[in-house]
Amino acid sequence: MRVNKLHIYPIIVWLILIFPVELSAFVNIDSLKQKINTRKADTNLYKIYFSLTDEYMNTELDSALYYSQLSQEVARQLNDIKKLGKAMTNSGIIYIMMNNSDKAFECFSESLKLYKSIGDPELIGESLNNLGIYYNQMSQLPASLEHYLEALNHFELSGNIRKQALACNNIGIIFYDQKEYNNALHYYQKALNMLIGIDNDEGIAIASNNVGNVYFQNNSYDTALLFYNQSYNSEIKRKSPYGIAHELNKIGEVYFELKNYQVALDTLSKSLKIRREINIEPGISETSLAIGKIYLALNELEVAERYCLEAYNLAVKINSEFWINAASGSLACIYEKMQKYHDALMFHKIFKSTSDSLVKAQNIKESTQIEMKYEFKQQQLADSLIHKAAISRQRKILIICLIIIGLVILLSVFIYNQYRVKKKMTILLEQKNKLISEHEEQLKEAIATKDKFFSIIAHDLISPFNSILGFTQILFNEYDEYNEDERKKIIGNLAVTSENTLSLLQNLLTWSRSQQGKIKLTKASLNLHELVDKSLSGYLGAANLKNIRVSNTIDVGFYVFADLDTMRTVFGNIISNGIKFTHFGGTITINAVLINDMVEISIRDTGVGMEKSIMDNLFKVDRFISTIGTENEQGTGLGLIICEEFVKKNNGKIWVESVPEGVSGEKGSIFKICLPVNPVDSNIDTSFSA
Repeated sequence: MRVNKLHIYPIIVWLILIFPVELSAFVNIDSLKQKINTRKADTNLYKIYFSLTDEYMNTELDSALYYSQLSQEVARQLNDIKKLGKAMTNSGIIYIMMNNSDKAFECFSESLKLYKSIGDPELIGESLNNLGIYYNQMSQLPASLEHYLEALNHFELSGNIRKQALACNNIGIIFYDQKEYNNALHYYQKALNMLIGIDNDEGIAIASNNVGNVYFQNNSYDTALLFYNQSYNSEIKRKSPYGIAHELNKIGEVYFELKNYQVALDTLSKSLKIRREINIEPGISETSLAIGKIYLALNELEVAERYCLEAYNLAVKINSEFWINAASGSLACIYEKMQKYHDALMFHKIFKSTSDSLVKAQNIKESTQIEMKYEFKQQQLADSLIHKAAISRQRKILIICLIIIGLVILLSVFIYNQYRVKKKMTILLEQKNKLISEHEEQLKEAIATKDKFFSIIAHDLISPFNSILGFTQILFNEYDEYNEDERKKIIGNLAVTSENTLSLLQNLLTWSRSQQGKIKLTKASLNLHELVDKSLSGYLGAANLKNIRVSNTIDVGFYVFADLDTMRTVFGNIISNGIKFTHFGGTITINAVLINDMVEISIRDTGVGMEKSIMDNLFKVDRFISTIGTENEQGTGLGLIICEEFVKKNNGKIWVESVPEGVSGEKGSIFKICLPVNPVDSNIDTSFSA
């Protein structure tokens, strides 16, 4: 029961399904028209015109075209390229439905131009696909195929799976029409796999049907049946009577070819019943003819005659030459078997006449396709020659550009090298200047150190010795003239002066060794509380003489990573300094806090405090500050210089905060030292020894 034409869903159905229109909330034409009034051009007016186009597209094509053109005008006033492109596409679809191919081509070409201007791959793909439909209707299959393939590339760029499936299906149709069934099957199957992946039942139904058609054409009936059943199941899910009837008809044709006439009759009868219910006359004609051929094969001639006559009459009514030909051929065979030769001859003549017409039409179509293929190849050859000429020109331009670029690069390299040489010389000069400046600073510091050293020797060291000499001479020459208490007082002064002189000599020696780089640091993890205790032990006697209370409130769990000897010197000097400038009965408090990975130690006294001018110069080697203590203690300022130097060597920082006497607020000074923390580890000896 094979017929010469296997039905593939019309391309225009794919076009409407795959490019959905912009639907508004309005539900009928009257309500849409009431919304128009005299409103100005805006997005809502565009949507109204677009919706009216959609409403009329299924009923009145002239009205649909009118509103489509109005939507174009609004889009132009809004300067919205996408909206204009979609309105142009709608007009193109309407012109195709009106069989006005030239106008359709103009609209699709204009929409393609618009979409290319904004570089949207998906919209470009839509326009290319529409142009492919145009060329297909014009029987220009090579041009149609070229546009479909280009549309597929753009849909792949956009990532839209549904539209990729559309392009694959349309490519398959071209190959199918050219009887290149393997290529057709490849693209149909590709479309089907994509649609299954996105669970699109409507698309699955169409693509499965098309795959089944290829297998049917290749006589692979069992495989064709599988795909027709898959399409049928998708139509059942969609609840589409037209689709269900169509697939039942295809399944019935397969069972006819397999000579399973009873199943074929049952299936085709179901299809015919549905088609009668929805009154699809071409479908009724097709299915009636198929049933008639089964009864002809079963030699039930009267039943076969009834169904074939119904098919023939409907074909005449709808003016379908293809189905008139198919039905008249079957009727001629039936009447010949019934020995009704007059009727047989009549239908044979009709069959012969329509066959000649169909063959002629097919020959014209094939001739046109051959001519189009030749013209297409000639155009491709011309395009190739133009392309080669353009490439040749581009190569020449490229060579010239490369030469210019090469010269520019050489010039740039030369200029850059000159710049590098100049920059290098500038850097060297800056480095030498910096080195000279550093040496100058070092020289100034050395001179200041030397001056201070001689100043201490000339004054600060000689003065105490003069005092010691004076006291000893008094005791030696006038011993008997003083009573016991007076002699004890002189001896006490002599002891204090000697102690201060010893401290001065120790600081002087330490500073001298530091300046010569002879002090080597051995850093370890030190318990801060123990370190401070051992550092202040030698100064508690001086504190007791002035009744000064010294408190170490540092947490016993604090550790610092530092050198033992230098830090004992630092803490000793600062505590000695605090005792010197604290009044009788005052306090000195040492505490610490952990700040991130540093320990901040504070040594606070309740002494006389300092002016800002003194604090600013306290740690400067060229600005030695020396003041008298609360009990007239002498000093050189050298101890704090040593403190700052040793703290820096231990990767720390030292500074002072102070409120002088006579200013409101808490009196006294706070020396603060920051030292790094060393984490306590079982392999590190954290014990402290004096």
